[in-house]
Amino acid sequence: MHDALHVVWASPTANRVVTQDGTWILAGTRPNRLAEQIETGADVDDIVEGFDADDAVAVRIGDDGRLDAYRSVTATRNVYVADVPDGPVVVADCFRNALAELPVEDRTVSQRAVADHLLFRNPIEPETYVEAIRGLEHGCHLTYDPATGDRQTRLVDRLDPDGETAVDTAPSRIHDVLTTVLDETLPDRRVRNMLSGGVDSTLLHTYLGDAPALVMATDSPEFASEVDAADRAVAMLDVPTDRHDVAESAFLSHLEASVDALGFPSHYNQTVLTDAVFRAAESGVYVNGEGADALFGLPAVKGARVADRLAPLFAAPGLTTLWRRGVASVLPRATHLPDIASWLDRPITDPSAFAQRLPFYTDPEVVAQCTDEATVESRFRRQTEYVQRRVERSSGGRFVDHAELGHLLSAFRHNAAEQWRQLGYVHGHELVAPFKTRRLTACALSVPPARRYVGGRGSFTPKHLLKSLLKRRLPAYPVRQPKGAGSLPVERYFEDGPLTNVFERYDPPEFVPSAMYEDHVEQFGPVTWNLITFAIWRDRVLQNPDLSRVEGTTVVEA
Repeated sequence: MHDALHVVWASPTANRVVTQDGTWILAGTRPNRLAEQIETGADVDDIVEGFDADDAVAVRIGDDGRLDAYRSVTATRNVYVADVPDGPVVVADCFRNALAELPVEDRTVSQRAVADHLLFRNPIEPETYVEAIRGLEHGCHLTYDPATGDRQTRLVDRLDPDGETAVDTAPSRIHDVLTTVLDETLPDRRVRNMLSGGVDSTLLHTYLGDAPALVMATDSPEFASEVDAADRAVAMLDVPTDRHDVAESAFLSHLEASVDALGFPSHYNQTVLTDAVFRAAESGVYVNGEGADALFGLPAVKGARVADRLAPLFAAPGLTTLWRRGVASVLPRATHLPDIASWLDRPITDPSAFAQRLPFYTDPEVVAQCTDEATVESRFRRQTEYVQRRVERSSGGRFVDHAELGHLLSAFRHNAAEQWRQLGYVHGHELVAPFKTRRLTACALSVPPARRYVGGRGSFTPKHLLKSLLKRRLPAYPVRQPKGAGSLPVERYFEDGPLTNVFERYDPPEFVPSAMYEDHVEQFGPVTWNLITFAIWRDRVLQNPDLSRVEGTTVVEA
């Protein structure tokens, strides 16, 4: 039991509101609206359950010592609660700050967190990378009374579609909602758009006038097409460019610095570039298009739609073999359609189901060698339950079942925007992610899922709704051109580049069995990148007794 609370807050834009019976700390897209609700003087539980929150967190320390913490259902902001031995309960919005409060000997990592890191890029709340730190789940209200030790978490916020939107009118509806979100969210400060040149970031820039485009670049040859795409988009938009080049030769040092800044092992290799650029960029507000694919169409959903249509063909004896042999020489990518059809036949919680494969790329069988099969299977079930508690899914056949769940898993479980937001705290920036807000999410859910992700009437174009809107706003943009995912060539970096000797500097994680070394330590395998980030984090952060708080952190004690 603890007799004190400390709120340790890193967000540079959080609001502090003092009322008759306590102090609130608010951070979100519309903090003034939240403050107005708080100042009505209503019961705390009623206030929290009635929050008009788009992407927000709220923490309250009452004069009676009670803690209330709230995280909206689509929040890219976090709330962490750390139980410090012989110390206070620490509530933080930044994982590094929570971890810094714990002695090294109390920073233990569970097998569940290891499995989540290897499978999904981040632990499933309330798990975090360290057992003594819990993460507040999306849409939940946490109450804690230090005097009695009573701690409860309730789900108070769920997602519902914003009516029903016909496919033909959906681009106009998206335009209206996106315009409102940006108008209400962007403050009167210097704004930059993190422009990759893809559909999402280019569409966002059409709403930002002559704001500068922040372009991240590296001299890796494999990344040249990404830089070219950004340059073409800048030319079409006719806006100034704030370009930052990161040398490939310095990748390992930038990776180390990004892990130091975050306080946890980043799974996204582009976070390395983001941290390097944020260190050099001018302080301000940065708009980011992360999350659009999860709402309107991940690239791999096209294959699922085609495979679903052709499933009767693959069911015929012998035709699958003929398909592979006949198609391979003409359309090599189409040879996998029978496999996709079989993944659509699996239960949605199966680790090999299409719904689970769509947003995640690590091989579950490999992860089971580091943990065990029961843990892997339970984590897939857990993340599915997490989503199903927060969104009422549609029904409409196996394609809809798998496609919608896969996209919702991506929306809730991919935390790139959360990572980049916490990097913003470290470097004095604010991140705005319009596609991760409640209003854009509800707008997307209002479109029937059979037509939400892939174009109909003979078209199999992913993200067709956003592409249609972009074509209206920027006709010169070639919406059908292929665009990479912005990923860095980490496999080549490992085999013959800046990561060649990384496991000489950092020992592989202890949970990796020696039988896996040949395929995942000595050469690049499905979990090698995850092992690299974990090893760097373990040595530089987890075991660092001098881990410091983020500069500029505010502390409120009770």
